[in-house]
Formats: sequence, C-alpha cells, structure tokens
Amino acid sequence: KSGVKVGSSIISDLGSCHLEGAMQGINKPVYLAHGTEDPRINYKNTESAVSYFTNANLGLIKGANHSYKKNDNHRKILFEETCKWFDKTLK
Repeated sequence: KSGVKVGSSIISDLGSCHLEGAMQGINKPVYLAHGTEDPRINYKNTESAVSYFTNANLGLIKGANHSYKKNDNHRKILFEETCKWFDKTLK
C-alpha cells in the first residue's frame, strides 16, 4: 500500500525473533501508542506487550487505524500525547 517492499528474508526472520525477551531487557521508559481500529495489528497485542517492559506506558487512540490517517484528529492526538509523555518523562 505504501510502496515499501519487504524481502522474504525479513519476513522469515520475524518468525524466529523472541521479542518478549528483548523487551524485558529494556529498562528505560517506553511509550507505546496504538489505534483501536488498526486493521493490520490488533491493539490488544500492544496492550499485552506493555507487561514485557519494566517501565512502559500505553496510549490508545480511540478509533485510529494503523497509519492514523482515518481522521486528522487521530494524528493530532498521537502527537500531543507523545509530546506530553516526553515532557513528563524527560523532566
């Protein structure tokens, strides 16, 4: 859809990745944002991923799709919430 082509070796590598272990090794603050109407990746996967980090926050953008293009307000919310998280976290 975006014109970006992904090689078969990348797809194959994804099957052998152990993301849970990698996420557990991250002890820095993490902000995960996800749209609740994402047709590509269910937001519940991101909800579950929060528990793998030692210091993660989740921002769900109600009604947003994968690219946040369904509604201009979704991107605005994403940017505002991300900036708030940075402001709070970096102080």
